[in-house]
Amino acid sequence: MAGVTRDEAHELAGLVGRLRAVYRAAYGEPLWSETEDDVERFQDDGDLVGACYAYRFDDAFPPGDLSYEVLLAQLDPHLVARHLLGVVEISELMVHPQAQGSGIGTARLG
Repeated sequence: MAGVTRDEAHELAGLVGRLRAVYRAAYGEPLWSETEDDVERFQDDGDLVGACYAYRFDDAFPPGDLSYEVLLAQLDPHLVARHLLGVVEISELMVHPQAQGSGIGTARLG
């Protein structure tokens, strides 16, 4: 496991506020309409306790990705266009183990 130097840790700590600002901006509007309380739930005693990474495919899935190739080979192209393109796919959802079980991850999905 790679370690983090004191300087790197300080630099990473500085990203927490920026990440929270992006989270607030990205999830503050509809569809999500997160409140300031929701934003604060992702932070505990000044430490970031969770994050979520997602993306949207508006036109096509990435070529050469085996998981999408298998999926697309089994589905009608019209169904793919109607139900899969344009939706948000959550790629990663992470919650610090000490904060797991508190509903933070579930709230991000709901």
